[in-house]
This record gives sequence, C-alpha cells and structure tokens, in this order.
Amino acid sequence: MANVFVFGHGEWKPSDGYTVVPAGTSVKFYTEGNKLMSVAFATQLMTGQAPAARSDMEAGAFRSVQNMRLYPAPEFHSDVQQAVQQAGGAAGDIRIVSDAGGVTLQALLEDLKGNDITWIACRALGLKEVNTKIGGAAQRIGGMNVMQR
Repeated sequence: MANVFVFGHGEWKPSDGYTVVPAGTSVKFYTEGNKLMSVAFATQLMTGQAPAARSDMEAGAFRSVQNMRLYPAPEFHSDVQQAVQQAGGAAGDIRIVSDAGGVTLQALLEDLKGNDITWIACRALGLKEVNTKIGGAAQRIGGMNVMQR
C-alpha cells in the first residue's frame, strides 16, 4: 500500500454522517475531533519532521469513521509544495483538493482504496455559528474548535 496524504481544510458536519473504510485501506488522523491543525504541523508531517507525531486516530478496513469533508486551502499551497520538495518524494503521494464544495472522506476512500491515507487537515465541527448579545453588541461565541497542533 502507498502512503497518500490528503490536504486541505477539514470539517465534519453531522449531516454528512459516517463512512466505512474499504478493504485494504487505512486512514490516520493527527488531530482529535473538533480540533484544528496548523499548517506548520501539517508540513512537518509530510516531511517526517513532526516531533513525536503519533496519530490521534487510525482506522483500518471496515471501521466506521466520521465522513469528514475536505475543502481547498489555496493559501497554503506554497507551503505544501515546499514540503513536497523537501521530502523529495519520501512523503508519498499528496492529494490537494480543488473542489470548492469540498470532497467527502467517503469519496476520497473510494478513489484511494488500497492505500494508507493520512488526513492532513483540521477536524473542525461544522455547526451553524452562534451570535449573542454581550453588552448590547452582537458577538460571535467561539470555543468549539480549538487549536491542537
């Protein structure tokens, strides 16, 4: 099996549900659910320089996983290209998403079955934003998705 990195902005919407990893395939996540991944850590993973990088979740064949959605991250393409050049092909195949509507993990697993897939993206929880009034002014309330690495 080849190692394939899928890179972009990642999110899970509860309406996308779950999917099952196909036979002969695995998927690794390096962030927990509802956590964000920095581009610095992402490029370290691709070049094999991530300090003590252990996956937070690995799912083999026939395991159920969140049907994450991967969106384009064009603002980080130069960082990814540099990481690929630095790795000199040792990292494996890099897939960069270009579909503005996002691609589900289910579709990626079908396209890449038979490979070890590494999710190089956040695992943000995609809920509707909540606005509230604090002191008479509307403000966004954060705290659900936090930086992990």
